[in-house]
Amino acid sequence: MARTDDLNVWRIFCEVVQAGGVNAACDVLECEPSTVSRALKAIETEIGAPIFLREGRHLKLTELGARAYDKAIKLLNVHELMIQDLKGDQNALSGTIRLASHSGISSIEITPHLIEFRKTYPDITLELHDLTKQIPEIFHLADTPPIHLAAGYGPNRPIDGLIARYLGEMPFLCCASPLYLERFGAPHHPSKCVNHIGILINSPTRVATQELIRDGIAYPLRWKSSMSFKNLMAVRTAAVLG
Repeated sequence: MARTDDLNVWRIFCEVVQAGGVNAACDVLECEPSTVSRALKAIETEIGAPIFLREGRHLKLTELGARAYDKAIKLLNVHELMIQDLKGDQNALSGTIRLASHSGISSIEITPHLIEFRKTYPDITLELHDLTKQIPEIFHLADTPPIHLAAGYGPNRPIDGLIARYLGEMPFLCCASPLYLERFGAPHHPSKCVNHIGILINSPTRVATQELIRDGIAYPLRWKSSMSFKNLMAVRTAAVLG
């Protein structure tokens, strides 16, 4: 039997994608890195093309790898549902899951995945909350329903008492709308921001950017004038309006 006919090989592949690397996947799968490496190698050998671009310890899906993941995760979900049905659905998931995230990414990045998740687990009630505190404080709020999961950005380091998964980089970029650039032009160096209007975010989970980095050199931000918001979607709306 070809290794690509083995569901466990695809389960390992999907776990590597979700965990963000081989070592993190091994912690979840409770196996040796060599087992994971052999599974990935078998897939690439049998399909005759790479599924990951390897940059040091970081793995990035190729276009073919992304297609494989999209199909494999659906296949594994169907297999899980089949086993649940054959067992009388004794282990079907149900209950309430509360997820907290930044309002700026929850609607774009998270909501579509929640819709797909609920198609597979229709008995689960999903609640998406805005992050009102930093992680891990969001898990210890008094007099509110408990938060079970939180998705946010910050340093990639372990957090005491929590299971964390690294999902990828989220660089912060300075940007402006075409309308603003048409009216005021573009600053071609961080020091030129002193001639422009800054739109800033100050919230319980995010503070205004204090500097910009160009060519490895950090420059403190100075604005001609500024507007400050506590909501990321308000920041986006203000920027789009120029």
